[in-house]
Amino acid sequence: MARIQFYKLAIGGGVGRLVGSVSMPPFADEPAFVAWAQEELPDRRASPNIWEWPEAVRAIDESGAELFRWTIWNQIQAGKPLTKAN
Repeated sequence: MARIQFYKLAIGGGVGRLVGSVSMPPFADEPAFVAWAQEELPDRRASPNIWEWPEAVRAIDESGAELFRWTIWNQIQAGKPLTKAN
């Protein structure tokens, strides 16, 4: 299982404060993670059950090493929405 962390960005763009995490099957590769993150980040930001918007999501392995990361800045540069209408 991969650990997925949702977090606020730190000053300078690094990992800041953790605002949520889930476990799920690992992603096959970075494009698979990015495709998922492009949908999941706006979904979480639009959810009425999430009281603090994540600014980034990353997948980490069992040792805590980062595998993939997607941030709101990546989302903007890719022309993807930051949130979805409810």
